Amino acid sequence: MEDNSRDVARGYEPPPKDRGFSIGKIVKWGGLAVVILGLGTCVWTFAGLFKDMTDRAEASRQFVEQVSTTGLPPASDPIYAESAGVTDEQLQNLQALINAYGNPTSVGEPSCSAKTGTDMGGSYSYADCHMTTVLPNTTGFIDVTWTRENEEWKLYRYYHHVDDPDARLDAPEPPADE
Repeated sequence: MEDNSRDVARGYEPPPKDRGFSIGKIVKWGGLAVVILGLGTCVWTFAGLFKDMTDRAEASRQFVEQVSTTGLPPASDPIYAESAGVTDEQLQNLQALINAYGNPTSVGEPSCSAKTGTDMGGSYSYADCHMTTVLPNTTGFIDVTWTRENEEWKLYRYYHHVDDPDARLDAPEPPADE
């Protein structure tokens, strides 16, 4: 215990220790509770995004495999997001491009990132997956973007890039040197 005899001799007594509730204690503990809730929410959100990225990576790999074996599904397929506005004509043009360069002989592991937020249109969630590809005559990559609609992941965008546009399977052979 602290010796405060000199303070008492001068007429000063320290205030009694308050064991009850005070505004300062309420603010301190309330602030701590808000911080803990905030951190918990961040951890919960991050865990959900990580699971979404893992799920979308596998779905992207499967979709690319499906496109390589059976082609793109028709625009009426429920895999497509309504907000993407996919038409059969767009899909036929994309399939013709894919066919012109050939199906990938090798596809790298998907690398995905997820984004979620809220704007004036409401909340949104996207997952972008990127895969490198080796095609018969060139290399390239495929980007698959997913979005959440009605609590389900739907395909929003499928981008098939080739590094050498002249490497088409149907390209004429270059003339032989004489």
